[in-house]
Amino acid sequence: MKKKVALFFVVGALIASTLAGCGEESSSKKYAKKESEEIEEDDEEEEEKEEKETKNNKYKKKEEVTEAPEEKETYEEPVEEKQEEADQPEVIEEVICEGPENRNVQFFNIPEGTTTIGPNAFKGCWELDELTVPESVTQIGDNAFDDCRKLTRFDMPKGVTEIGAGAFMSTPITEIQLPDSLEIIGNFAFQGCRDLSGTITIPDSVVSIGMGVFSSCSSIERVDLPEGLTEIPEYAFEACKNLEEINIPSSVKVIQENAFTGSGLKEINLSEGLESIGEGAFRQCAVSEIRIPKSVKTIGTWAFDYMGDGDFTVYVPEDLLNAMGLHEDGFQKSYTRGKTVTVIAY
Repeated sequence: MKKKVALFFVVGALIASTLAGCGEESSSKKYAKKESEEIEEDDEEEEEKEEKETKNNKYKKKEEVTEAPEEKETYEEPVEEKQEEADQPEVIEEVICEGPENRNVQFFNIPEGTTTIGPNAFKGCWELDELTVPESVTQIGDNAFDDCRKLTRFDMPKGVTEIGAGAFMSTPITEIQLPDSLEIIGNFAFQGCRDLSGTITIPDSVVSIGMGVFSSCSSIERVDLPEGLTEIPEYAFEACKNLEEINIPSSVKVIQENAFTGSGLKEINLSEGLESIGEGAFRQCAVSEIRIPKSVKTIGTWAFDYMGDGDFTVYVPEDLLNAMGLHEDGFQKSYTRGKTVTVIAY
């Protein structure tokens, strides 16, 4: 009986063990199946991701191809703009000392490459006493240095072709060298430069000088005018009290009104070819004698008024007197006054 019971327990244990093994195998298979399914899902997701990346890469490449020409245009545009800017002349346009708060500028270095000093650029720079000017400058604008009260020196670049109206008006510059490239000197360009002294030589390249160009330059002693100049404008050398000598070239046809009024000229030589002498042209000059050329056709009133120290002799062509309907006395009453005036027809 005990043997049967023991056998029963052994058989039961075997059956239980077998059943347990089967359960473990079944769960293991289920887990393996589940794991396999998850791996397959991961593979599918990775494949989908790769497909998306491939599409994105293709799209990006397409974008790069289409955008490439735009990048080229944006690159070329600045180059063209820079080229245009490089071709434009450098101009000082702003007013450096505009307003009382900016008038204390003492030194200024004009940049290399500058070709034009614009109108009023340094006007009213009361304290400016030192200036660096590059040789690239060819034009000086109207009133560019007007009223620069301490500017005693200006080194004129050798390529300057034009000096504007009033460019150096009322500055204390003591000397000026005008270059052979110069063509035009504007109205009143050096008016009131009372410290400007010595000899002023205007080069033969100059075709025009402006009205009042050196008026009230009371320290100038001599002026050499260019051959080829046809007209001395009004007030050109008015009140140049120390101007004792001037050569008037034979090319001059017209001397305008008050051209030499109040100057210190002691001798005047007028050449044949001169046609017109304006009103008051030589009034109050220090000249004691003058000969009017036979080519002269018109003379303005009081052209030789109060000449010399009161003793003055003028030689007038007979043809001119006849054309004017005057005798010596009539000429004197209309064109010259003084303590002792002698009119001689020739």
